[in-house]
Amino acid sequence: MGLRLSSPLSGTCAQTIDPQRDPVHIARMSFEFTPPGIDIAAATAALDSAAPAWRDAPENPEARRALSSALLGMERLYARIRLRLARVAPAELAGNLASTFAAWHDARNTPETQTALARAVAGMAALTAQMKHDLAAHPAPAADDPRVITTTAALADFCAKAAASPFVAVDTEFMRVETYHAQPCLIQLAISATEAVAVDPLSPGIDLSPLDALLANPDVVKVFHAGQADIEIFHDRTRRVPAPVFDTQVAAGLCGHAKNPGYKALANAVLGIDIDKETQMTDWAVRPLSPRQITYAIGDVSHLCTIYERLRAKLESSGKLGAARKKMIPLTNPRNYTRNPHETWPRPRLRDGNRRVYAAHRALWIWRETQAQKLDVPRSRILRDNVFMDIATRIPKTAEELADIPGLPQGFAEGKMGQSLVAALVALDGEPSAKPPLPHAPQHIRNLL
Repeated sequence: MGLRLSSPLSGTCAQTIDPQRDPVHIARMSFEFTPPGIDIAAATAALDSAAPAWRDAPENPEARRALSSALLGMERLYARIRLRLARVAPAELAGNLASTFAAWHDARNTPETQTALARAVAGMAALTAQMKHDLAAHPAPAADDPRVITTTAALADFCAKAAASPFVAVDTEFMRVETYHAQPCLIQLAISATEAVAVDPLSPGIDLSPLDALLANPDVVKVFHAGQADIEIFHDRTRRVPAPVFDTQVAAGLCGHAKNPGYKALANAVLGIDIDKETQMTDWAVRPLSPRQITYAIGDVSHLCTIYERLRAKLESSGKLGAARKKMIPLTNPRNYTRNPHETWPRPRLRDGNRRVYAAHRALWIWRETQAQKLDVPRSRILRDNVFMDIATRIPKTAEELADIPGLPQGFAEGKMGQSLVAALVALDGEPSAKPPLPHAPQHIRNLL
């Protein structure tokens, strides 16, 4: 009996998959050879459940949210499988997903099942794209909450009001589990405890230019809490850093609070309120947003306004405002948000200070960052840190030597990615063995290894 995946709209795009001929059956049913972290059965089951439920009730926000979540889950699944394929693909096949194969860790893998898996990804990705098209053809009803901004005009109106305010509190909700670059899913703004909005950057057609102008306005202080990750998102968008900024986490330590407190702890200490952070861990890319998500997100910046006003007043009265501003200067330094792998290398702490290992570590860092940025996947998906250090220490110069290192997937050393890694290390033979200088690297990068 075939596996039936129906179009959520009308069923006219329904596809019946023949398990005797179609590779989807191999990929989905033979999950004994599926690597950890790739749960094909769970992802497709979620889609099978959500699609007909939304087709029956397209105006139901819960049904729509479930289908949106299932489609996102499938796209993330495809990305993981494609990365596995890219890591082990032979050089001559790496550019063609339909003809390449994945070398999984199980001895039962064969070129036939590997090629079938690649074909399955391509086929199901096309089906998912059709279902997303069906979903987009039935736009969600306008948000009932007036605090949610989904149009450029509404954003421009709020930013014009904020431009006349001495400060604006800023926060973001983003996803970064599956990608190298953070994916902004919501941007919260507030100019007082009672005037706050949540901007939906995923809304079709919205132009964030009014927000870009507000963040660059030198007359408006941008207030963050532990704002480096938020500022990084804006820098990635515009290659500019919001300024001037005020970080309540930095200010808290100068006001007698614990050093680097979390937002929940600081809100409790300053305002005496207990913030429910459970919603923080939800999938912010799913649409429509739930009322609970919106309330949580708005609360983050509305409370931040009051925290800022109280901390700033305390800094002024104690004569520490200048010291606080000085400690916040690094937040507005664009070099702290650079993506150039040559500039972000964190020199490791090595006991013997081996110069060749230093050079190999740097070359490997540049290689891994370049691969991660190109594929837009977390650096650990390219090489885990423990394997990274093992390679940097052993400095393999051939595919055979690389294959001997534990923790690499079968076929990695012989594939295109492994070949380029070895080439980067072989190139070190022509370079001086002196210890490389320490380039500028952001603190959060230097702390990685």
